[in-house]
Amino acid sequence: MLKNTMAGLKVLILIFCILLAGSYCFAKDKVKDKVVDIAVTEINFPEKVYLKQKTKVNIVLANNSDLGVKDCMFTVEADDGSKVSQSIPLPRRSRQKVEMVWVPGRQGQINFKASLAPPKGIKAMNEENIQVTKTIEVLTP
Repeated sequence: MLKNTMAGLKVLILIFCILLAGSYCFAKDKVKDKVVDIAVTEINFPEKVYLKQKTKVNIVLANNSDLGVKDCMFTVEADDGSKVSQSIPLPRRSRQKVEMVWVPGRQGQINFKASLAPPKGIKAMNEENIQVTKTIEVLTP
């Protein structure tokens, strides 16, 4: 009787392993369909911005998902030709402030854009939230 019990237990373990392996493969295949709720929520400038002077810019990013994003591409660009891109992590359920220094290359109205791009295989829940553009007036000192 002990032999039958052991044989039955081995069969149950084997079935469990097959089911577990199947669900692992299913989960692995679903990685390409992951959707995250990431956003650029704010771009903040000082009250006055001057041509060719260092300007502190604060940008707030958010990940409202239960899934952390390891290599999110963060890009900042302006009409004056400035552009910077960097891969950054966005932990799950987080907000983070990115502080940078920008030196405007021309005076007048400049569009300043901050955007996020999730890594390959992950989609943004709302494409409109991953980019913010703000127009800033650059003054002559």
